[in-house]
Amino acid sequence: MDMDKRLFDRKWYNGERILGLRFKKDDSVIIVDGEHEDKTGRIHELGKWDDDPVYIVELTQEPYGEHSIEQSNIALL
Repeated sequence: MDMDKRLFDRKWYNGERILGLRFKKDDSVIIVDGEHEDKTGRIHELGKWDDDPVYIVELTQEPYGEHSIEQSNIALL
């Protein structure tokens, strides 16, 4: 991430697109691969920003709660 933290926070919490990230805060998504495949949820936070960013996804079906999911395993609903 080459962006100033304050700029990133403003963009993230305002739901703005950020270059290099496929999803933004509160996007509705479906997990397309991995342990929680076919489960739906909402992007809550960005956990780690690297070659395959990790998002904290709050699942809207069992197993409920927040789960760390790689960007490559998520699709927009």
